[in-house]
Amino acid sequence: MLQRVGHIALLVSNLKEAVALFTEVLGAKVTRVYEAGEADQLPDGGAFLNFGGMHHDVLLIPAKPDQRPGLHHVAFYVEGEEDLVSRNQVQVFAPDDPVEARNRGFADMSRKP
Repeated sequence: MLQRVGHIALLVSNLKEAVALFTEVLGAKVTRVYEAGEADQLPDGGAFLNFGGMHHDVLLIPAKPDQRPGLHHVAFYVEGEEDLVSRNQVQVFAPDDPVEARNRGFADMSRKP
């Protein structure tokens, strides 16, 4: 069952402006900023921000020229993920390493049609 939202990831048109909005206006704290080419999972860079307690509540990812800014994904902390999957209620998407995602206790999911 769903326990809580893990984080949201947003595609943004300007990373520095988006970080400024989240920190100066919304009160988030920067956990880590990656420049382009610095992290394999974020080849175009990105910023992790939190509102307290978590490593990150928000991930800001620079949108590529062919992408529209907006929601990239939502990650959830779940309990009993295997039961949801086995009943064919959801599909679980974990980038590159589903075992690692499950071990960390969260997964990106969508309802099966």
